[in-house]
Order: sequence, then structure tokens, then C-alpha cells
Amino acid sequence: MATPPIPSPVANGAPPIPAPVFSPPAFFIPPGFGGTPPIPAPVAPPFFPPAFFAPPGFFAPPAFFAPPGFFAPPSFFSPPTFYLASPVFSSITQTSDGFSFSITNSDGTETYSATTTAGTVTVSGSSFLVTGLTSSQSATVTINEAESGYTSTPGGITGSALTATLATPTFSNTTSATGSFSFTITNYNSSQSYSISTTSGTATLSGSVVTVSGLSYSQNATVTVTTTKSGYNSGNASISGSSLGQVFTGPAATTTSKTFTTVPQAPTIGTASDVGTNVAWGNAQAIVSFTVGATGGKTVTYTVTSSGSQTASGSSSPITVSGMSGGTSYSFTVTASNANGVSSTSGSTSVTPTTVPGVPTSVSATANVLYDTISWTAPDNGGKAISSYNVISSSNGTATGVTSSPYNFTESAGNTDTYTVKAINANGTSVTSSASGSVTTQAPFFPPFFPPFFPPFFPPFFPPGFFAPPSFFAPPGFFAPPAFFAPPGFFAPPSFFSPPGFFAPPSFFSPPHFFAPPGFCIEQNTNVLTTAGYKKAKDITLDDVLLTRVFDSLPLASGPEDLSGWSADGLVNSRLVESTITEITVTPQTETYIINNNQRFSVTEDLLIVRDGKYLLTSISDIKNDDKLVTYDQDGDASLVNIFSKELVEEETIVYDYIRSPHGLIVADGILAYNAYPTK
Repeated sequence: MATPPIPSPVANGAPPIPAPVFSPPAFFIPPGFGGTPPIPAPVAPPFFPPAFFAPPGFFAPPAFFAPPGFFAPPSFFSPPTFYLASPVFSSITQTSDGFSFSITNSDGTETYSATTTAGTVTVSGSSFLVTGLTSSQSATVTINEAESGYTSTPGGITGSALTATLATPTFSNTTSATGSFSFTITNYNSSQSYSISTTSGTATLSGSVVTVSGLSYSQNATVTVTTTKSGYNSGNASISGSSLGQVFTGPAATTTSKTFTTVPQAPTIGTASDVGTNVAWGNAQAIVSFTVGATGGKTVTYTVTSSGSQTASGSSSPITVSGMSGGTSYSFTVTASNANGVSSTSGSTSVTPTTVPGVPTSVSATANVLYDTISWTAPDNGGKAISSYNVISSSNGTATGVTSSPYNFTESAGNTDTYTVKAINANGTSVTSSASGSVTTQAPFFPPFFPPFFPPFFPPFFPPGFFAPPSFFAPPGFFAPPAFFAPPGFFAPPSFFSPPGFFAPPSFFSPPHFFAPPGFCIEQNTNVLTTAGYKKAKDITLDDVLLTRVFDSLPLASGPEDLSGWSADGLVNSRLVESTITEITVTPQTETYIINNNQRFSVTEDLLIVRDGKYLLTSISDIKNDDKLVTYDQDGDASLVNIFSKELVEEETIVYDYIRSPHGLIVADGILAYNAYPTK
């Protein structure tokens, strides 16, 4: 574009009228809109005021086309990204043709698929079953998980089938001959290998036939046959036989008959099994089976002997042995006896017998506010892990499913009780313990005359209606009018509020846990998420398991100062976990915050919010109306809820701390609350 000429002044000094075709550079090519504008020629000031052809900010103000944070604020168009946790596997359970396992950190919203290097894998929810494997064969299973809106991390696990035991060899009757005897292996399998040993003579194997030779007249021998195969446990069995006696020939003679008898043949040991169920502690029992041998022509009695010297006898298999210690491994052998004597001893078999648990000891009880703490010493488990305890109150029923000592038993104030304990394992329930000492449950402490609830007519400062006119507790600007809370001489006359020992005795304003309860308490009527669904805070016990929300950067605090500086751009690897409650603290309180007109929280609670695009853990007293609460519904879907109201109300209530492991954020009425210091 050409540069326009500068007009000449006229004779009388008046400026000329600019030509209508003139196009000032700043009008058609404003900065930031098109190409580089040409440099305009000088213009006389009366004709081209800057504000006329290119007023600043008209065609291309920097803040108009790209105001920072308007079209792409990080916190508005980039919500937090969530990731699925890597699968965590249970222990493997082997089967005869494979193995099974499950994923322990599934919250039920994922779907799974799996492949295996051998056999076939079947998926049922978060459980997996591998079949089609041979004895001892191993396989590696690869797991893929999927959930809408999440990124999967595959996982793998390797297991194997059980090692099978070959069948015990079985035999035909022996056939005696001069200097030898023979018998047949009746369950002979050509795919297996066999080895033969004998106590006398020489033993040979031809196909399924075993021959023992080199014996003298009527000589006995015991033959042991062992079968083996790669990948299997071996099997073995023994059999006894004898060669023929010496035969004499001579003249015919008068004959007589006589029946000859011997000691019995040794039994062949079988298996031993645990009785277990409902067996009293200290009297473990095992059932031992065996195969009888030849009787030797006399009535036989069979005796089973344990490695602990316990014995039991009977006329047939099986025989039950008692009096053993639960959880100890014992081996067992069998002998046969008749009037002629006792057979040789069989081979051995073993088992670990079990019982119900022993009785809990040292049961004690300590009274607390609205609950009693019961402690005891765990007994011997009888060989099976103790799964739970029953804690029995003398007047208020039984708490079942208790996992460990101590246990906080919820009671009414003023109740006087003693307590007993029973231990439970897979075999049954122990004998009831001795009773604890008697305790009386304490009542909450609410101090009288706590400001502003002074007694009426307290002269000369408190005439009726002075402390509670309708407009007193919520006038506009309630939280910070400088002159409202401390007018000179009004709320703090020296002679009134601080007479020696009246309004501020040490024991009155600072009872334990009353005016400064442990940080982050849940109000008693708040709904808290557990594995059984939502329950009111006041109804939760140590038997409950909380469903809490964790993520990779969640801080583990010992006090509020550990949370004040924490922030995050997103919640990486956010997930629900099961948190076991190890301790519950119950505290009276006289003030409550109500959020958005319906959700109640302790004045010391910290909540997870989003402020200026950052995640923060902030005290409820510091929350602003522009903040957003982080919430989760029961399906695990996250959302941000605007805070439109926060009200501090004075009321007597109870608040709760839950010490838990692992420490996740409690889901309280859908809101994520920190609640309690895990490292205090």
C-alpha cells in the first residue's frame, strides 16, 4: 500500500478535509491481526488523532483474543486423570489339574480377561481357575483389567498343579515253591518303573511277576516293591512269603493232620487324616487306615502307635488315635498281633492333627466414655489359625467377629458389666474364659455454664434475653465484625470473666479431649461408607471395615501442620481400599459446621477440596464459598460440588476418630474427609 501524501495547509491556515479514499495503516492492519503494517508518513496532528484510527485495544487488545486462563484454564478443561491399580493377587490354591487365585484389590467395577501358557483359564468376576494341567505342570496367567475411563496395567502370576502320588502297589497271594516263592503285582502299569528289594534270597521282576529265589526250606522273606514316574510321588508296599518245606519220600505210612499257625503278616500302612472339627483343645485326634495281611491262623488285634507314643487298638481298619497336641505333626505305624506273637512293623504315614483353640486368658476390662475396652491374651490356636473372638458382656449381649485384642465394646453410660471371651477357628469355638473384673461405663463430659450458655439472671451482666435474641447468633457479618466480639468492657470485664477459680479453673475449660478433641472428627450422625454400605458414625464399631479412598500422593500426617502445605494437580492412582479399624476415639463437642444446608462435620475436620485448580486438604473452618468439594457416589464416580453455604451452629453432639490401616480418606456423606492422624 502506498503512503498517502501529507496535505498542504491553505492560505487562511485552516486544515484541509482529508480525501475520502485515505486508509490509515492502523485501521486495516491492526497489530496482531494481519501482516506487518507499513510505516505511515508523518501526519499533521489536527487530522489524525491516534484515538480515531487505531484506539488502543480496539482491533487487537492482547487481553481480548487470548486472555490468560479464559479458554484453557488447567483446572476447568483438564479434570484429574484416574488410573487403575495393578492387580494384587491372593495366594495360589493348587488342585490336581491346575490352580486357582483371585484379585484382592478389585472394587467390583473392573472387568478382567486372562490368558495362560498351559491348560485353560476361566474368569469369574475377580476369581480365576486354571485347569487341564498334568501333575506338577506349571502355567503363567496374564491378567488384563478394564474399566471405562481408566487405564489398565496388566499383571501376571505363575502356579502349578499338585504333584500326584502313584497308586500303592497291590499283590496277589504268594505261591510257594522249593527254595522260592512268587506273586503278581495286580495293578501293574507299564508306564511306571518298579524296583524290588527282599530281606532274604534274590528278587527278580518279569513283567508283573515277582520271584524270590535262593531260599532254604520254609524260609520267610519280605519283599518291598516301589513304583516311580517322573512328576509323581512314588508308591510302595511290602508282602511276605516263604518257600516250601523239605519233602521226604518213603514207604507209605499212617498219616495224621495238624493245623500249623504263625504270627500275623505285617499290615500295609495307608493314610492318616485329621479329625479336627469340634475336637477339644489338648486332645487332638487322627484316623489311621491300613490294609491287613495274613492272620497266621489266629485271631488278630491291630495296634496303631504315634511318634508321640499315643496308641490305639482295634480289630480292623481304620483306628482313631487320641490325646495328641493340636498343630504338631505325628507319624503312625501299625502292627498285628495274635496268640503266637507280634508281626513286624508296617511302614509309616503322617498327619498334623488339630483342635479348637485353647481358652483366652488374662481377660481385663477398662471403662471409657460410652464404651469399655476389653483386653485378653490370645490362646494356643490348636493348629488352626484363630479367625475371630466372641466378646460377651454380662448384660449387653455378645460382639462377634472380633479380630484381635483389645476390643472397644459400646455400652450405655452407667452400665456395670463383666466380660468373657471365646476364641474361634475353623474347627469350632473354645471354652469360655474366666470373667474380667466389673467396670462401669463412663458418661460424656458436658461442662455446665459454658459461654454463651450462662445461667439466666446472673447479676449484674446477664438479664433475661441478653445472650439469645433472635438476631444474636447469625447477624450479617457474624464471623468477623471487629466491634462485635470484643467491645470494651462488654465481654471481658476483668471482675466478671476471670474471677479466681470461677470461669477459668484448669479442670473446667480443658477436660481431656473436650475443648480440643483429637483432630479431624466425624459428627455422630454423618453417614460413613463401609464394606456393608453407609452407616452412621455413631453405629460403627471395631468389627466394621471402612471403604476409604487413597491415591499416590496422599500424606500421612502426625498433626495439622503436615497437611497445611500439601497440594496436588491430580489424584494419581485413585482407588477404594478396605481399611481395618484399630481404635475409635469418642469425644463430646459443642459446635458443628453444616455444609450446603445438610452435611454436618466437626469443627476440626479436614476435607479434600479443589481451589484454583489445585487439590488441597483444608480445615473446614478455612473453606470458602468458591471452593469445590471432591465427592464420590457409591459407584465410585467422582464429581466436584460447589460450596454455597457454611454455617457454624452450637449444639451438644458426639464426634468420632477412626484410627485405621491403611489410612485412606473416609467417604462421609460422599465427601472425602481426612479424619485422625495416622502417625501421631
